[in-house]
Amino acid sequence: MSERKDSVLLVSHDPSETAPLRSFLASRGFGVHVTTAPGAIQSLAYRSYGLVITEIGVPGLDGVALTRRALQLDHETHVLLIAHRGVTDELVDALRVGATDYISRPIVPLELDRKLRRYRDSEVFLTGAIGTIGTGELIAESQVMKTVVSRAARACTVDLPVFLEGELGTGRKTIARAIHRFGDSRSEPFLVINLKSIPAHLMATEIFGTRQLPEDDGGHDGILGAAGRGGVFLENIDAMSSAVQLKLIGTLDTGVIHPLGPSLEARLYCTAEGGLETLAELGIFQSGLLHRLDALRIAIPPLRERPEDIPALAVHFLRTFSDESDKTVLGIAPEALAALGHYRWPGNIRELANVMERAFVLATDVVQLRHLPPQVSSVTVRAQPKRPSRGPEL
Repeated sequence: MSERKDSVLLVSHDPSETAPLRSFLASRGFGVHVTTAPGAIQSLAYRSYGLVITEIGVPGLDGVALTRRALQLDHETHVLLIAHRGVTDELVDALRVGATDYISRPIVPLELDRKLRRYRDSEVFLTGAIGTIGTGELIAESQVMKTVVSRAARACTVDLPVFLEGELGTGRKTIARAIHRFGDSRSEPFLVINLKSIPAHLMATEIFGTRQLPEDDGGHDGILGAAGRGGVFLENIDAMSSAVQLKLIGTLDTGVIHPLGPSLEARLYCTAEGGLETLAELGIFQSGLLHRLDALRIAIPPLRERPEDIPALAVHFLRTFSDESDKTVLGIAPEALAALGHYRWPGNIRELANVMERAFVLATDVVQLRHLPPQVSSVTVRAQPKRPSRGPEL
C-alpha cells in the first residue's frame, strides 16, 4: 500500500467532533488530516490524498462541489460520503459526479471497516485491470482510458447500478465484466441480455421470470433471479417497453422481483443505443428509471479519441490469435502501424479486432500494409522504410 493510498483527508463542518472517527482510521493504518470545507480545497491543491471522507447534508458544506473539485484535481482520488439525512438528492448528485461510496450516520464500525477494505482492494483493480482486453481486462495506454479504469475501480467498491455510455464496440461489456470480476460478487454469475433482440411480448418474462414464490417449481427464473447476487448486463435498455420499465422501477424500489418473492440481489449494468436523457424528455423512457439506473455513469471514449491505445490493442489481438493457432505473427510493420493509427475506426475495438484477424490470416511473419483492408490502408501515405522493420514485437 503506497503512502498516498494510506492518506485520508477528513472534511467536517465541525472538526472538534471528528476525534472518534480519526482514531478509528488511525487504528486501521491511515494517516488522517482533518479540515473544514474551506480548507479542503487548499489541502487538495497542495497534496494528493488517496481517500477523501466528507460529510454531506449539513449546512455550510457542499459535498457535491467538494467531490467534483477533488476529482478535478486528482481523478484517482476516492470520495466516501458521510450522509446525515439518508439518501437525498444531494447524495445522489455527489455519487453521479464521481463519489465512490457513502455511509450513513450513526456510523457502524463494521460497515465502515467493510468500505475501507473495499477502497484498499480497489488498488488491485487499478494495477491488474491494465492488461489484456481478451481476458475481460483493459488496455489503457492513453490518459483518457486510464481515467475510465480509475472510475471503474471506484465502481468495484459499491453495489450501485452502473450505466456504461459509449459507441458500439468500445468495450462497454468488457468494462462491466471487469467491475464484476474485481467486485465482492466475483464468484457469482455475470449474465447478459440484449433487450433489442427480445420480442416485446416476451421481454417481461425474460427479465422477471414467472416464479411467483421461491418454492414455486412450476415457474422459471428470469435473468434477474437467475443471476442471484451476481451481475446482470442489460444491453440496449432503451428497447424496454414502458410497462416493463415501470415494473423494473417497482422491483428496484421494493427489492423483490415479484410481490411475494424472490428478492432482487443482482447488480445491474446497462447500456443504451440512444441518449436516455433525450428519450426521457420525450416521454419514451421513464425518467424515474433513468435516475435509478444512472447512479454511476462511466463514459467510454471511441477508439479514434484514444489513438495511443491502438498499437497495444493491435499487438494484443495478434498475440491472442497466435496463442489460439499453430501460426505466429511476430509484429506490425511501421507503415501498417501508421495506417492503423490514422484510421477513424467507426466500429471501434470490435472493428480493430476483425481487421487484425484478417491481417493475421494473410501475413506470414509481420503484418504489412498490404494485409490491411483498403479502407484502412488508404488513409495514410505509403512510405517504404529505408530498411525492413518488424515494428512492435509481440
